[in-house]
Amino acid sequence: MKLQPGPFQKIKSGQKNIEVRLNDEKRQKLNVNDMIIFSCLPELTEKIKCRIVDLFHYQIFKELFDSFPINRFGYDDEDELLSLTYSIYTPNQEKKYGVLGIEVELIEE
Repeated sequence: MKLQPGPFQKIKSGQKNIEVRLNDEKRQKLNVNDMIIFSCLPELTEKIKCRIVDLFHYQIFKELFDSFPINRFGYDDEDELLSLTYSIYTPNQEKKYGVLGIEVELIEE
């Protein structure tokens, strides 16, 4: 999975352990204990390996964000996180697929 540099570094440093995505066809295939390789945009040369610890399914992003301490998503402000999330995903996409919180554990190599 591709990540912007900020979220990539937050997972790498342990500041973030829940990644947020649409629950689209690709994400519906994920399972607990699967491995994910996150690649840092734009070059995609820096990579980290994580194990899926848990998967959280919700209808909308706000429900997901309200269910956990906001710092687990790598942010201190829910409004900022919601704004950023909606700059990536549209409300129509959210309605069509639902949302997925992917709890990850960094695997040291």
